[in-house]
Order: sequence, then C-alpha cells, then structure tokens
Amino acid sequence: MSVEVLNVTKKFGQFTALDGVNLKVESGELVATVSSSAATLLPYTRASQSAAVVLAQAVGSVVVATSVGGIPEQVENRVTGRLLPLGAGVECWRDVLIELSDPEERAQLAAAARSSVERAHVEFTAGVLKIVGAVR
Repeated sequence: MSVEVLNVTKKFGQFTALDGVNLKVESGELVATVSSSAATLLPYTRASQSAAVVLAQAVGSVVVATSVGGIPEQVENRVTGRLLPLGAGVECWRDVLIELSDPEERAQLAAAARSSVERAHVEFTAGVLKIVGAVR
C-alpha cells in the first residue's frame, strides 16, 4: 500500500524547486519522508480533518493546504501554516513556496504548528517523535 503525498525537500535551506510532486511513498516511509521535508503540500478538494496535517506539524514540516472542510481548524493561515483557496493555480502554490524560502518565516510557522499540535494531540505527537528519532 502506498500513500500519495506532495512535499518539498530542503535544498541549501531554501525551496529551489517543487520536488517530489505526486510522489508515491510507501506507508512505511511516510514519516521519514515528511520529517525530511521543509514543507508538505496538501491540495485537498475536500477533507474533514487530516492526519497528514498533524504528522507534518509534529515533525516541523510547514503545511501548505487548501482551505476546505476541517483543514482551517488545523491550520491557522500565516500562524501555523499556509492556506490557499480551493482551485488555486500552480502560480499561487509557487508564490507561497517562494515566501517560505525565508528560513526565519519557515521556522516561526513550524514552531507555532508544533506547539499547537503538541497541545491538541499529545499521545500521537509523542509516538511520531519516537518514530522519527528512530529513523534519523
């Protein structure tokens, strides 16, 4: 079983390209893949809430997602990640990634998201961080 994720890998501390777009990741590699990503792109067309959001926030990968369903309950735009409207074009996604090439902004969003997810999902976060520690 594989999971389809969109992610952006770190290159010299900046986003230089969209890497891994439509990357198929085996479920056993999902945590390692997301934890090594500077950002996790989640272009949902509909969603209630997302475990992928929680995973990315727990490991410090900035979430960039569409503002649908329950996602805005998990991601506060420009505070714990970035939200884009449903149907946003590739240019919008790239513009956000260009903005996130600032390491200070990325770090600030990631820290706020991790703090938020740690408060909301104590047991899940502890389990994920234990797994990440074992994979690194």
